[in-house]
Amino acid sequence: SVAYELLRSGDPARFRRTVVLERGLAGGGATQASAGMIAPISEAEVQSRAVVDLGLDSLQRWGDFAAGLEQLTRLSAGYEREGTLWVAADGDELRELEHVQALQRDKGATPTLLTGREVLEREPHLASRITGGLRIDLDHRADPRRVTAALVAALDQLGGAVREGFTAGQIEREGDQWAVRGTDPAGKPFCLHAHSVVVAAGAWSEEGLSSPLPS
Repeated sequence: SVAYELLRSGDPARFRRTVVLERGLAGGGATQASAGMIAPISEAEVQSRAVVDLGLDSLQRWGDFAAGLEQLTRLSAGYEREGTLWVAADGDELRELEHVQALQRDKGATPTLLTGREVLEREPHLASRITGGLRIDLDHRADPRRVTAALVAALDQLGGAVREGFTAGQIEREGDQWAVRGTDPAGKPFCLHAHSVVVAAGAWSEEGLSSPLPS
């Protein structure tokens, strides 16, 4: 997504050639296991107000991001705005949802408490013993696998590239550029020079990578 934004709206003279080095398959790591929740409100009770506000700002941007990606590639990002429904099976769970509602309202959210009947009207296949629920309209989701496929296609259309099977091992400064060294899919060494480098490997950012860059 960083490469996509650089190619789409970055300085053309500086980012005209943007390359993503992927040590495996694009989207083949944690992306495959992700549920794709874009849910700042559901997580509000355990986050600070500043983090919730940041999440809400991101949420507001996701619609345009997904629409632009789909328009460019004609591929679906699997973006949905249906919200989240928490359900309570008994009185204790309902009181817990009331507590969650109060905490979320303190963070600026507006979740709606529903009766058992209202929950079943929305989800008739739930057990009839449901006593209530909490509706969170501002929780959205996207399909991580579809988003990744669309991003790879977008990079190709915009002149970028994703190199799969390339493992970066060292990043160091050489004159006015950065040198990225590692191994290619065949295990042979490679060296790529760039004016700018973004380390975005998540939990693997420090695994076997020698770099003076902040992760």
